[in-house]
Amino acid sequence: MRQLFQLGLLLSVLAIPIYKWVHPVLIPQNRIPLDVAAMDREWDRAQEQAKVERDAKAANEVFTRFGCGWEDLSLLTARYSRAKKLPVRVVAATVAVESSCRPDAISPKGAIGLLQINEKVWKTGEDLTDPETNMKWGTQILSDYVRQYGLVEGLHRYNGMGNPTDEYSTKVLQISARR
Repeated sequence: MRQLFQLGLLLSVLAIPIYKWVHPVLIPQNRIPLDVAAMDREWDRAQEQAKVERDAKAANEVFTRFGCGWEDLSLLTARYSRAKKLPVRVVAATVAVESSCRPDAISPKGAIGLLQINEKVWKTGEDLTDPETNMKWGTQILSDYVRQYGLVEGLHRYNGMGNPTDEYSTKVLQISARR
């Protein structure tokens, strides 16, 4: 009888954790349940980061071929291109053409920074020599033009429509297409 009691006790001790594992609803309240939503958000963040890193490599290819750029610029370009739904190679080519990847570049007409934003026209009130600020404003402006007019005409308008033969758009697209 004693052995039968010990066997029953042993089975009950072993069965409880197995039962709780099989039936998670019966887990005591002091245990922390899995936060599936948080796990999904973490997965999405990891996927987005992988896409940004892939796009940064593409931007770096453009910058390297053009003889300019640095790692942080590639990541910055990838991040803002993705955020504004612009082709990363086109944004990288635009940076290369506009400023030769120099954040302190100032054109004779007063355009400033990587994407050569004219403060007189856009009145941002921010430091456009800061790469992050310049990329934020430049990709927003380019994105608005591309959404309104399409890629080629959007690039043409971004350049200020100063070149009626679309040489600017053609140059940016050729640079972005080379691999």
